[in-house]
Amino acid sequence: MNFIMKGKILNDLDNFFKLGHMSRQSVTFFIVQIRLLLEVTNSKNKFKLVNFYCNWFLHKNLNKSKVPEIVKRIANSFDTSNSKNELIFNLNQSISSRLFIIELKELLLENKITNSNIGDDEYMFNILEIILNEIKNRPLLLENKNIVIDAFEFSVFGIMLTNHNDKIVMEILSKELKKRNKRMLFDFVIDYL
Repeated sequence: MNFIMKGKILNDLDNFFKLGHMSRQSVTFFIVQIRLLLEVTNSKNKFKLVNFYCNWFLHKNLNKSKVPEIVKRIANSFDTSNSKNELIFNLNQSISSRLFIIELKELLLENKITNSNIGDDEYMFNILEIILNEIKNRPLLLENKNIVIDAFEFSVFGIMLTNHNDKIVMEILSKELKKRNKRMLFDFVIDYL
């Protein structure tokens, strides 16, 4: 059964790359096929960021039950960062778009999907851009954590990507910030090369 399913998934992925154009709908189909490929090949643990982004894309929010290791990395960023800049760096490393693309290419090549578009950075960036636009405003939920940034103590219950000034940023989710009608936004580094 898995062999037949894997063959269909690989055929669908190959056809996605042969079409050459993409839309929100075609990338959604692509992500579903990638997620299925991870399951039938038992590769979710090998390609953790690909699994993470697929789950984020396919759910209204994420918590540690769906992708425990990545969410744990995010939570640890709050525990181990000694400054605002270190926190920004650690959060961006936890959900690195560059590492996601590297893992995605490895998964495709490992499964003999060798279309030239996979090596085309602009093409892969367009896939990433559609994915990021779809996962905006879908929170990654954490266990409540108390942190101090810039002499302000507050609790954090998650992060999410959102738009601010025409770019994608990371937002810290906090009840205290919400009560004060404030937002804590950080740059989300989109480094696909």
